Amino acid sequence: MAVTGRGRRVVVANFAVSVPMGQQVYETQLVRALTPMLPDSWVLGERRVGSARSRGDVDVRLPLRLVGRGPLGVEHFISRLAYGPADLVHRMDLRLPSPGGAEVLTVHDLACLQFPDEGELPRRAAESARRATAMVTVSEFSADEISEALGVSRPVVIPCGIDHSVGAGPALSDEELDDLGVGHNFVIHMGGATQRKNLEGLAEAWRLLASERPALGLVLCGPEHPRRTSLFGALPRCHLLGRIDPTTLAGLRRRARVVVVPSLHEGFGLPALEAMAVGTPVVAARRGALPEVCGDGALLVEPDGHSLAEGIGRVLDDQAGTAAMVDRARARAATFTWERSARAHLAVYRDVTGF
Repeated sequence: MAVTGRGRRVVVANFAVSVPMGQQVYETQLVRALTPMLPDSWVLGERRVGSARSRGDVDVRLPLRLVGRGPLGVEHFISRLAYGPADLVHRMDLRLPSPGGAEVLTVHDLACLQFPDEGELPRRAAESARRATAMVTVSEFSADEISEALGVSRPVVIPCGIDHSVGAGPALSDEELDDLGVGHNFVIHMGGATQRKNLEGLAEAWRLLASERPALGLVLCGPEHPRRTSLFGALPRCHLLGRIDPTTLAGLRRRARVVVVPSLHEGFGLPALEAMAVGTPVVAARRGALPEVCGDGALLVEPDGHSLAEGIGRVLDDQAGTAAMVDRARARAATFTWERSARAHLAVYRDVTGF
C-alpha cells in the first residue's frame, strides 16, 4: 500500500514473492506490531516491489536488473519510483534499490554465499550495505556472518518474534489426521527444500528410524519441490502434504511427537521456535542460528543422518528428560514476541532519524 496522510513518513519496502516463507512472516508481523506503536506524527506504509515480470500482489514493478549495474544516480531514481516520498525507508532486501537517504536495511542471512540454490548477492551488495544508515539482522550468528562477508559494521541484532495466537488452537483430531492421510504417531518437518535445509540428512535418518520404529510416520510440509519428492517419495510411511494453511499446520505441529529441524544454515529458525512455544519437542541441527535461538529448549545434534535419528529416538524414549526440555522451551519461546521486536526496531528508527 502507498503511504498516505501527513507526518513523518516511514516506508517498509519488501521484495514481492509468489510463495511467502520465513522472511515474509517477519515483514508482515513486524509491520503489524509496529503500526500501533508509532507516534501520531508518523505514518507507516508498505511497498511491495517486484520485477517487471512479477505476478500477484505487487505495488510497483521495476527494472530490478538495473539495480547495482548502472550509475548510482540511476539506482536512486529507481528507488524514488519504488518508495515514493519518505523520511525513512526500511529496506527488507538487498536486491531492492538503495534509497539514498535515511535508511534501515534488514539482512536475514547470507546463505547464498554457501548454497547456490539460495540465489546470489547483488553485484554491489557490500557497497549497498555500507550506504545504509543502520543495518538490522535477526541473530548474532547472522550479524557475524554479514559483518565478515560484506565488510560492514556489525548489524544491530533484533530477534524475530512469534505469533503466539497462531499456535493457541487445538491439536488436530484423529479424524482430521485421517482426512490428511497421516497416522496418529509421527515426526514432522516444516519448511523449504533448498540444499541448506538438509533433507538428505533427514532422509538418511528416516531410513534408520523407519526400520526401528514401524509405528512411526514422517510428515513433511512445504511447497512442492522435486528434491523432497525424490528423497522421500519411495520411503515408507512418508507423507508429503505440500503447502498447507496455517491453522492446519499449527494443529499438526501440536499433534507431532517431534519437530525436526535438520538445517545446515539458518539465520533464525522460526519453525523450531514455534514448536517450542506450543510444547512440541524439537530436535535441531547444531548449526547456524539454531543453537542461539533454541538454547536449552531443544535437543541439538549434528546434522548427519545417524545423529538426527539418534536424537529423535532419544526424545521419543526419554519421557522425563523430554518433559523437562519442553518446560524450558515454553519459557524460552515466551520471551520472543513481535511487540518486543517492534519496540527495538522503533528505537533504531528514532536513532536514525532523530525524530
